[in-house]
Amino acid sequence: MCRARRSYVPPSTLTLTALAAGMQDEAIRHAREAFEIRDPMFQVWFLSIWPHGAQLRADPRFAEIGKRPCVY
Repeated sequence: MCRARRSYVPPSTLTLTALAAGMQDEAIRHAREAFEIRDPMFQVWFLSIWPHGAQLRADPRFAEIGKRPCVY
């Protein structure tokens, strides 16, 4: 049984997992969710020094996520 079925897994973690599995569409979906719920780890994806986010940052769909206004 996968962990996500037993307990909460932050969307930022699911983003990284999807990237590692080569599932770019899933990664973008989880990144969008992370942005929407203000997942604290979401900011890490924008750090250019963090190599694991390079593939995600290169996707134009990801750039659009960051352009959306923050509504609290």
